[in-house]
Amino acid sequence: MEENQDSYEIGGLLPDGSRKAIYRLPESDLKNYKILGKGGGPIGIAFAMAFKYCPNFYERVIGYTVSEEGIGKMVQELMRERLPDHPQAKSGGFTYTFYEKLYTEEKADNNKIPDGLYRCEKCGEYKGRVMAKDLNWDDNAIKETKKESEEYIDVSCLCEGILCPKCKTNKIHRPISNSYYEESNTIGRWPYFTGMIGCEKCRK
Repeated sequence: MEENQDSYEIGGLLPDGSRKAIYRLPESDLKNYKILGKGGGPIGIAFAMAFKYCPNFYERVIGYTVSEEGIGKMVQELMRERLPDHPQAKSGGFTYTFYEKLYTEEKADNNKIPDGLYRCEKCGEYKGRVMAKDLNWDDNAIKETKKESEEYIDVSCLCEGILCPKCKTNKIHRPISNSYYEESNTIGRWPYFTGMIGCEKCRK
């Protein structure tokens, strides 16, 4: 696995223009971390894929894992068919999963599920409509804008997704839809290419 490096330096991407390094995390420690996003290698492109839909990704990310299965393999196969000269078509097909440190139990216990959201009895994910001001926003500028906002944000669960384009059996999250994360009281947006990659079973 030639791309399987032990660290990756983020250069000049933090708000103050400084640099920092993130490191590969041991599988045994992952219970202490929360997934921020995933992307297909090379690692620079995987990083760009992951941060696009995660607020304050640069400040929050502290480590990653590498796998030869998952989204990286699917993206590689897709690129080989459509754009054979693209770096992802020539990569090893690795999946990089990026992490932040888990919130403390005390902070998590203080979180309250906002009004308008309820847990799906079938898949266990949340769905409904939530007011933007009732969510946590890491970016201070966004936080100031949202705290007085009357904007509602639609949240979907897995059951409201679409059929996997590979097996035509399992559901995947609908592209350009939002998921709610209880532990951080935030939402995450599923990218457009979700619909081309397939379900978890097909990615293995």
